[in-house]
Amino acid sequence: MKNNMKEVFTSKVCNKNIVKSKVLAHKRKEQKYMKKLIPYLSGALAVLLLFFGFMSFMNKPKMLEVDYVKYLNENKKLVQERNDLKEELKLLYESFANDEITQDEYFIKLEELKTKTNVVDKKIDSLKKDYQITDSLNLDEVQFSTDKKENEKMKDLYKKEIELERKEEELERKEDELDRKYRKGEISRSEYVKQIRELEQLEDELDIEEDVLEREEEKIGVDIEDEVITNNQSTADGKVLEPARSYIPSPQGVVLQGEDMTAAQMAMSRADIAEKQAMEILSMKW
Repeated sequence: MKNNMKEVFTSKVCNKNIVKSKVLAHKRKEQKYMKKLIPYLSGALAVLLLFFGFMSFMNKPKMLEVDYVKYLNENKKLVQERNDLKEELKLLYESFANDEITQDEYFIKLEELKTKTNVVDKKIDSLKKDYQITDSLNLDEVQFSTDKKENEKMKDLYKKEIELERKEEELERKEDELDRKYRKGEISRSEYVKQIRELEQLEDELDIEEDVLEREEEKIGVDIEDEVITNNQSTADGKVLEPARSYIPSPQGVVLQGEDMTAAQMAMSRADIAEKQAMEILSMKW
């Protein structure tokens, strides 16, 4: 009986050892197979990575390169032309407010100036299209400069320019709406004049923002030329336009007696205020 039990136990141990040996042999075979397979898998993985990297590069949107400084220099002439028309509009508003012209004369001249302004606006829009600059431009997909810091600076100026344009367009919409209401008799003449002057004050504030922006643009290479005759400048034939001064001229303009200078004085006053505010802003430490 004892011998039989011993034989059974021995048989089970042998069978267990046999199974264990087979398992170990199978594992060794798998490891050997994997060692042979690893170089092929590594190569295949590298190919896949290269493929997906290439596809990602191909699908990446191409950066739009824009010569922003050149655009600003060309746009500056049109902006100046537009600003001149804005000044004419201001003088027209004052002439009407002071009863210097009739209502019919006012609206005829108003339509003329707005037509000229629309023509300049179309030129500005056309220039933007030439440089592929739109209000919906994605700044992540555009490059204004190869220098990283300069590129970021130009993008910041672009944002300010777009915001300033948005404010100006909003102001113009309010002016057009005000003109429409007065034409239809929905508001009185006095109320019309009052609201026009309020809008002019807002426009003066925008002019200050525009001056500050121009000074910032000058730092990145935009030509800001103030067409002002300085001391000792001369004409082509050598004639001196103005002698050198050794004194500071009075900021107060000459007022002709016997002539109504109300409109001119108000215009000069607004210009003085705008210049003073601009100088205060420029003197701030940024």
